[in-house]
Amino acid sequence: MKILKRELCRLILGSFGLVPPPNFGKVGLSTPEFRLDKNLILEIEDSEGIKKTEEFGLWCGSVGYQASRLRVLATDICDNEKNYHEFIAVYMLDNTTIHGVKTIYGEDHYGLFVIKTNSFENNGSIIKGAWEQVGRYEMLIASAGFEKIKDLGLTWNVCNEWEDLYGALVAVVDLG
Repeated sequence: MKILKRELCRLILGSFGLVPPPNFGKVGLSTPEFRLDKNLILEIEDSEGIKKTEEFGLWCGSVGYQASRLRVLATDICDNEKNYHEFIAVYMLDNTTIHGVKTIYGEDHYGLFVIKTNSFENNGSIIKGAWEQVGRYEMLIASAGFEKIKDLGLTWNVCNEWEDLYGALVAVVDLG
């Protein structure tokens, strides 16, 4: 079942165009027009325990159908010398629940698919929620939805509304 989870995460990320080279940068959101001017800045510790700051590209896009709109913010934490790519994306449909997906190519990783739960105060404002792992059923529903987007022939649009997704992306980077 771990392999199924990994493949579902890869299927979802692949529908965004987050696939290893040679196709990375040539398909979906990974193409240059979706690249943001902003980078994801991380402090990374190397094998000798030395911390260094690295910057990774961010890509953002949206797709709409009827009155609904899906926004995606993604990154590739990569080490091309080691053929290592850690693709991470967060997405939100119509300002509802944020979903996070993560997988690593070049390492034995079984993927991560999480949903940000929100708690609401009496006045309706959102208070900080937790990230929860979801089951394979939810992953299958999500992957079927992205397949439907492709089947309908919908295309990605450049999106500059990414600020509300940035914190979620950083949080998913830190998760397993």
